[in-house]
Amino acid sequence: MTNAHKLFSNIDFIIDCTYNHDKKLAYKSLAHRMGISVLYSDELDNYNHRKVLTQLEVDHPAHYIIRKSDTDIPLHVHKMWRTMHMPIIIKSNQRYSSSLITYNSVEAYDYITLIHKRGDDVIIDEYKPCKTFSVFVIKDYRGEKHYHTPIIETFKNKDNKNVYVKYSQATYLGDRDKKQIHDIVRRSASHLDERIARVDVSKNGELLKVVDVSTKPDYYKGKLMHSVFNDYGISFDDILR
Repeated sequence: MTNAHKLFSNIDFIIDCTYNHDKKLAYKSLAHRMGISVLYSDELDNYNHRKVLTQLEVDHPAHYIIRKSDTDIPLHVHKMWRTMHMPIIIKSNQRYSSSLITYNSVEAYDYITLIHKRGDDVIIDEYKPCKTFSVFVIKDYRGEKHYHTPIIETFKNKDNKNVYVKYSQATYLGDRDKKQIHDIVRRSASHLDERIARVDVSKNGELLKVVDVSTKPDYYKGKLMHSVFNDYGISFDDILR
């Protein structure tokens, strides 16, 4: 309970979503001694938790975890599909990878199985309206100080054996949004020593912000950089020279 003591001293209320009855009692008792309000449920009830969080103005999409140790995966997928709003976002809890956004239960099951084969648990979220866009920027290329690729969105696509990162151009963005994103990308790249960078920018309403900058080339078939560079005639060999 040492870590719980450190954590509880910095919070105003608790929403208890645990399955384990012993932990429920222990944390509830600790919270009571420290004078913290407990928004408490006897069993995991996604609807009630979301209702409480909404009242507190906390953005909380429904989520579902399918662990690699779970035995009846189809049953879990069925329960998830019955209780969540579509589309959903499927991702690993351990390793960085592009998430799969899908309306399709078969596609969801296949991707869940793939993540479990890697030895990871699966986290599933309801899709939120916030969008994330990616741009590759290359210094001193094609006569420009900061050459950038078109603004793209990534998604997963699979064949019979493999899952590849695919992309589509964000053609629906207005000129103002495109200019702001490219300005953000160029400013980010100007602070880097590396020649190539991938910059991910999120857009939530009118708010734009950088969420990730990667300088790892990762130039292999099936990887995003490989696909984008090939499609736009960018020579990786010329950049290295």
